[in-house]
Amino acid sequence: NDFAAQSFGKVGLSASFTTSGPTSLCSGNNLILTAPTILGYTYSWIKDGGIIGTGNSRIIKVSGSYSVVAKANSCTDTTKPSTNVVFYPLPIATLSATAPTTFCNGDSCAVVASPTGSGFSYQWLSGTTVLDSNTSPTYQVKNVATIKVRIIDNNGCVSKTSSSSVKTKVNPNPIATISPSGTVQKPSTGNIKLSASPSSGVLWQWYKNGVIIVGATAKQYDASSLGS
Repeated sequence: NDFAAQSFGKVGLSASFTTSGPTSLCSGNNLILTAPTILGYTYSWIKDGGIIGTGNSRIIKVSGSYSVVAKANSCTDTTKPSTNVVFYPLPIATLSATAPTTFCNGDSCAVVASPTGSGFSYQWLSGTTVLDSNTSPTYQVKNVATIKVRIIDNNGCVSKTSSSSVKTKVNPNPIATISPSGTVQKPSTGNIKLSASPSSGVLWQWYKNGVIIVGATAKQYDASSLGS
């Protein structure tokens, strides 16, 4: 009778477990392996051939080949084949600027994220606000902002927000005006004096009919001929 009972145990004993989700996932997540609760069963969890723990379930966070050994009535059974679990590493996002980060209103600064390549996409952020999501590693910044980036790789793994950032500053453009001294009708003799505003803290360049007047770089210009 004892022999018959042991034989029945060997035949009926079965090791198995279920997973809480896909066996390919991104680092930082957990996968739970769960063996069924059966009266008299005890379990040992195996990773890459070595015992890593006991109990009905196991939380795993690293890649490996996993199986479970079930034991009951001095009999054992091991899941075959083992289950391969892969934790993909997260991309590490970095950011740099390819142009001066201080620029004039209407211009822009190009920032470039790394890594680059097929399958990557990018989330461009200012603070916690997502400014844009696209597949280009380059982003044109046109406003005052502190830009950071997150990168999604072709496994769907999302990087942490880049520790590096690009801070931009936008300088306002001066508003140029011209004040003539007197009428703009050319007198029979003499020139018409033109004065530019603002009159300090800037550089000047005079144009006639849309063409640069060479050497005319003072805040005043004496116009000696008709034109715009």
